[in-house]
Amino acid sequence: MRRRCHVEIEGEVQDVGLRGAARREAAHHHLTGWIRNEPSGAVVAEVEGEAAPVALFLAWLRQKPGYASPTNISVTDIAPQGDRIFTIAR
Repeated sequence: MRRRCHVEIEGEVQDVGLRGAARREAAHHHLTGWIRNEPSGAVVAEVEGEAAPVALFLAWLRQKPGYASPTNISVTDIAPQGDRIFTIAR
């Protein structure tokens, strides 16, 4: 079963390599979608794939990957869109 999540990540999450690490983690789990910095200082992503790998990706985010220090992660399930790759959006 496919799952897509809209994820908002707050805390010390910009300029710490989170987007690149997320792209590598998504590729590792064969996930698609995108991730971008927001003017507010948050990072927003949409991630899509089979339910179990999406759950692993979300768990990875909660582990404070690399130099990132997320203080709040909000996850909302949304309709799958069928992206082909995971990109760093501008």
